[in-house]
Amino acid sequence: SSSVTPKSSSSEETKTSSSSGVFDINAPCTYGDVYVEEVDGEKKAYICYEDGWKRYIPKSSSSSVAKSSSSSSARGYVTLPSPLRKDTGLSYGEFTDTRDGIKYATIDIDNKYGPDSVHLAFTVFAQNLKYHEKVTLGAEEQDDDTKVEMYCYNDSIEYCNDWWGGLYQWAEMMALPYECNSKNCAGLIDTDGDGFHQGICPNGWHLLSEREMLAASYASNTDIAIMDRANTIKSEISFSIRGGNNLTGMSLIATGYRLNEEESGKLSVFKDLKEATLFDFPAEFGGSDVETCRGGGVFSNYASLAAGDQKRYGVSVRCVKDY
Repeated sequence: SSSVTPKSSSSEETKTSSSSGVFDINAPCTYGDVYVEEVDGEKKAYICYEDGWKRYIPKSSSSSVAKSSSSSSARGYVTLPSPLRKDTGLSYGEFTDTRDGIKYATIDIDNKYGPDSVHLAFTVFAQNLKYHEKVTLGAEEQDDDTKVEMYCYNDSIEYCNDWWGGLYQWAEMMALPYECNSKNCAGLIDTDGDGFHQGICPNGWHLLSEREMLAASYASNTDIAIMDRANTIKSEISFSIRGGNNLTGMSLIATGYRLNEEESGKLSVFKDLKEATLFDFPAEFGGSDVETCRGGGVFSNYASLAAGDQKRYGVSVRCVKDY
């Protein structure tokens, strides 16, 4: 949680290579580990599931993923088409995270219509962050302060690999010690005083703030009602009740979230896929409630863009380019 340095592959190579130096798919591994090797100029990726290593092949490939498409680890995985707007009038950029090579669509936001108090222009990810050094099961806490941990909905890595992206606890996304989920850590936020908090975002980018989210919601000429503003940042796909028009191009999708509490007598670890997306801001909630941060959510028929959220939930993360 406190480290954002990319994981060295040396330990993985030792663990997954045979004496001949070739990847050993039968080698022991930890759920969520990723191993990439290059043989004769061809890169091959492997992901560790609960029953061992499996070759990962992007869905765009004509080949099939060895065993993984039928594996129980998929847990009801729902394929999602691109939530980005395809019509004219919007132009998406692209940013490559050099830590892991993952490319993200970006969109420029210019709040032309909202109150002056939230008037901003900035570039933001148009899809959810999926950076990690370790995948953690939803029944567990993201309490390993030596690695960046990520949840995948229903403990299915397929969700993280697709548009849905990863889910993070507050301290994790902030790149702060796990203990900050249950104590006030206001003194560790924006320690360099530049107005931004990088957290687990790439260098030169920072975690989406409450003011930036509000500015995005006012970036289109629409009614000031909160649901109308939410619809401008919400993709028209993925939510069970349509209504999103994605006028800004931010393309929020109903990723669901990870809970940390019991419902109806059982632990409901993941909830509300296709119904809601939650997001946290780099700010304490304030007062005596040290286990709550500033956050918000967009639901199929409801929105709250500036409220509070439980730090130990697992929610989606967006990054904004420093300005």
